[in-house]
Parts: sequence; C-alpha cells; structure tokens
Amino acid sequence: MEAIKKIGIWGFITRLVSNNPQLINNNRYFEDLVMESLRTNIYKVEQTSDDVPQDAEMIIRDEKNVATTVRFEPTRVEAVGDFTQLEQTCPDHRYSLFGNLGLFFKFALAGLEQKGLFSFHASALYREEDRRLLLLVGGPGSGKTVFLLAAVPMGYRVLSTEMTHCRIENGAVSFYKGALFDNIRVGNFVEDFPEAIDFFKIKIPQVKNVWAHKISVDMTPMATSQDIIVDPNIVILLPKVEAGRGAPVITPVENPQVQARFLFQNLSEKIASSFLMYDVCPVASFDSPTSAALRHDFVLKLLPHVAEVKSVHTEPRKCMKGV
Repeated sequence: MEAIKKIGIWGFITRLVSNNPQLINNNRYFEDLVMESLRTNIYKVEQTSDDVPQDAEMIIRDEKNVATTVRFEPTRVEAVGDFTQLEQTCPDHRYSLFGNLGLFFKFALAGLEQKGLFSFHASALYREEDRRLLLLVGGPGSGKTVFLLAAVPMGYRVLSTEMTHCRIENGAVSFYKGALFDNIRVGNFVEDFPEAIDFFKIKIPQVKNVWAHKISVDMTPMATSQDIIVDPNIVILLPKVEAGRGAPVITPVENPQVQARFLFQNLSEKIASSFLMYDVCPVASFDSPTSAALRHDFVLKLLPHVAEVKSVHTEPRKCMKGV
C-alpha cells in the first residue's frame, strides 16, 4: 500500500507518495538535530492536511535491485531505486532523497522560486534596535559561521544560519526565517571562539582533528522574535575568512552590475548545480532559462533596497571589526 504525506515549506506544498512509508517519515531528515537534517537548511518542514492544495508532487518507488533513476518536470519528480539498500550504504546522507543537499531540497528551492520566494545561500543576522540586517552571502567555507559566532554575543539575532529566503511584494522586501541549526567545525569553537562554548551552551566532543569534525548547534534561543522581517536596513557582506589574515580588508562593491552578478550566482548555486544522489545517481539541474530570468529580475528589484554591498577579507577573531 502506498504511503502519502503532504509537507510545506513557507507555503510551497509537496505531496509525497511512496511504496515505502519509512522513506517519507524518517525523522532524521525532517526533525532531528543531525548533519543531514533539512532543518540545517530550512526553518521547518510542516506536515499539512490532505485538503491543502498542492504545488508539486514527489513519487518515490523503492524497488529491490533496480538501478536508480530520477525524472522530473517543473511540478513533479519521480525517483526509482533500491532506496532501502542505498539508505544503509550511503557514505553521506546529506545527498539522499531528503538530505539537506539532496533531491527534495533542490526541488523545493526551485518550487519556492515559482511562488516568488528566492533563497540565498547566506546567513542572516538582525539587530533589532536599528533594524540592521547583515546578509552574509557565500558558499561553503567562505566564513559565514565565523560571523555568527562573533556577532551573536554582540547583540545580533539569528534569522538564518544557512539559507535565507526573500520576497519582494508590493514594493516591500521581506526576509523569511531560515535554518536555526548550524553544522559548525569543532575548531571554530576550541581555537577561534572558545568563549562561545559557554555562550551557546554546547558540549565539545573529544576528536583527533578539530577541523575535520562538525557538530550541529541549535541557535533557536538566539533567533529573531519575528519569523518575517519586512523592509530592514540591508547590508550585504561577501565574506572571505582566513586564519592569520590580520586586520580586516573591507572593500565596497559599488558597481551595480558586479553586485547583481554576485547575488545572481549565489541564488543559482543550489538550484543550478547537478549532484550525485547517494553518490551513485547523477541528478541534473532543476534550473531553466525561465527560472534564471526570474532570478535575475528579482536581483535587479532587490538592489535598490540595499544600503551597502562590501567584501570582507578577514581572520575569524576580527571579522566584525569595521562591519
């Protein structure tokens, strides 16, 4: 018998259908505080009632000893494979059906865009007294987490640790709460910000290589009181953090075309990239010329609302100096 479940992410509703109920009801992907959880990228995945209209459908066929295939259309994706076996043998569950870098995640980001909600690969910090929003735009290893560890004890609140959603409607810019869990390298705590261990109330594991091991940190207690922030004072930072860099070098990015290129590329990063699901099945991009044009148009509409765009080349301890 097929299992059916409807889930929503900021109003994007997907109907999940599978002959294996365990695949669409596995808490490690939807609820748990683990590396592969969707909650390290998304604020929350809500289960909705059957009568809520759906935007898209995801069909999962778990068939023993069958080669893995994925077929998709703009509002429908179908995956077939021996997923019971793949779940047991996959070396990195982030790249699974429901992992935080997997099939559903990319499909949902593409679907959110069609509803006008665009997703930066960016952390977002908010200072309530002057409504200042720092949007830290950057890919893996750029240093977004370092700014979180430095800025939160200074009074900034966390709007998102990883993906920041944004919409422009009736001339107003709204930022939506993203993930409040962050996968942080042990070295960022023990070597860069040892005082943050007590501040964030975490327990440091005993590991041989502090830079090769990450822990998931719940930043819910440091989150913004609002789930949606409308028309903040937007400052976009393009971070590059390197140990031993010395005094920060802050460079304004003033050319609108250069600003647009950085933001467009960042918005496209997750959706436009192909990946290997379970490290065995190549999955093509969910992007299209129409979607890319929508993304570029959104960037051009956003930039007039941005106060500053600047690159920050810094070392961890000094990252907030001058920002």
